[in-house]
Amino acid sequence: MECPECGVQNPKDADFCSLCYAKLKERAPSALPSAKPRPADTGTKRLAGGYRSPGEWHGELVKTEIPVEEEAGRSIRNFKIRSVVFGAVVLAIIVGIVLMLTVWGNPAPQQVLEDYLSAITAGNESRALALMLPGNSALNTESVEAAIATAQGLKLEKLKVKTLRTDQDAVKATLVAGWITPAGGARIEIKESEDLSFRLLMDKGRWYMDPTAGLPLQPI
Repeated sequence: MECPECGVQNPKDADFCSLCYAKLKERAPSALPSAKPRPADTGTKRLAGGYRSPGEWHGELVKTEIPVEEEAGRSIRNFKIRSVVFGAVVLAIIVGIVLMLTVWGNPAPQQVLEDYLSAITAGNESRALALMLPGNSALNTESVEAAIATAQGLKLEKLKVKTLRTDQDAVKATLVAGWITPAGGARIEIKESEDLSFRLLMDKGRWYMDPTAGLPLQPI
C-alpha cells in the first residue's frame, strides 16, 4: 500500500506508514466470523453454570442418574437379602441333619413293632435281632428263635397299634385291629380286648423290643 504523504510502499495490511508514520487509508471492515453451530444435545443432564462440549471434562456439571448413596444402599440391601437366604438354607440343612439323626433315624414304637412282626413272620432272624434291646445276646437270640417258631406260617394283615407310655423309657404297644391267619387256619380278627401287647424299651435314644416280655402275639 502506498503512503499518501511520502509515497513509500507499505504492506497492504499496514495501518501506518513505515517511514513517516502517517495514517494509511481506512480499510473496509471484514465480515464478522460466522457463529459456530452449537453441538447437538447428547442427552447429558446439565446443571446451572454453563455448557461444555462432549469432549471436555464436565464432571462438576453432570448429575448422575443414580446417586452414590442410593447405589450403596441398594448394594447393602442386596447383601442383606443374600445373607438371609444363605442363613435360611444353612439352618434348613442343620435341622434336616438333626431330624435325620433323631426323629427320622429313630422310628416310633409302633413302627419298631411292625418291623419286628414282619421280620419274625418272614423268618428273618438277623433283622429281628437288630430290633431287640442290646445287652443280652443270648436272651435275644432265644426270644427271637421262639418267636419265629411260634409265628411260622402266620400271616398278619392291616395291623393297627396303640401305644401307652408306662415309664419314661418304656412303652406298651397293643394290637387293636387287624387280621391274623395261622398256617392252614382260618382268618381271625384282632380285637383290643384280646390284649395282644408287647413292651418296648428305650436305650440311648432308640426304641427296641423287650426280650423279657414273653413271646410275641402272647399277652404280657
